[in-house]
Amino acid sequence: ATVAGAAGSTQAAPTPAASAAAGSTQAAPTPAASAAAGSTSTALTGGEATGVPSATYDSAAAQLTVPPLLTANAATAAAATGALRQWAAAASASSQYGDPDWSASQATGAPNSTPNCSDQTTAWASSDSSGVDYLELTYTTTVVPVSVNIYENNAPGSIVKVDLEEASGVTHTVYSGPPLVTTQCPRIFSVAVSGVIAHVNRVKIYFDQSVIKNWDEIDAVELVGNP
Repeated sequence: ATVAGAAGSTQAAPTPAASAAAGSTQAAPTPAASAAAGSTSTALTGGEATGVPSATYDSAAAQLTVPPLLTANAATAAAATGALRQWAAAASASSQYGDPDWSASQATGAPNSTPNCSDQTTAWASSDSSGVDYLELTYTTTVVPVSVNIYENNAPGSIVKVDLEEASGVTHTVYSGPPLVTTQCPRIFSVAVSGVIAHVNRVKIYFDQSVIKNWDEIDAVELVGNP
């Protein structure tokens, strides 16, 4: 993730975990703390996230003439899954634990935290582990949205709303729900989008950490859509 300048944190502790250990009653952001809370089903608007398929083919086959019907079907399929996948170019938040570590800018770019459930400086974390916060991400190209993929690397489950925003400021809520404890960590919280025909270039994610009482850290957010 790109480290950009952001408003500094007022937190004195070097890490969220250290802050919790210094007298907070909140659980430290560790895999054990996330798992110990138990698990319930998480209601997602979208389905499971899928990886970006690799485009592989041999050069000889590529020279064959493709029937027009197949070409049209391929174009329809591409539109349904999203022709453009983007990582955020800029980000801001209602609060952040530090700067540059745990700052909003850590949620820009492709995922770069280690693939395990833990507190990591390369992801955004709010200043408090049990408050209400938001993270807003901006993308280079406006698209008609197909899905949003949110990469949570610590204590997932506190996302309560996801809005998509047009450049004009008009917002479209594509997900809302209560905080839900989950043992799936890290995870990709995928929200399928339907019914939004406007072009958008921002994603705003709202968090309520008062239930799980742990930092729901965000490594990256992917916006998928059609230009």
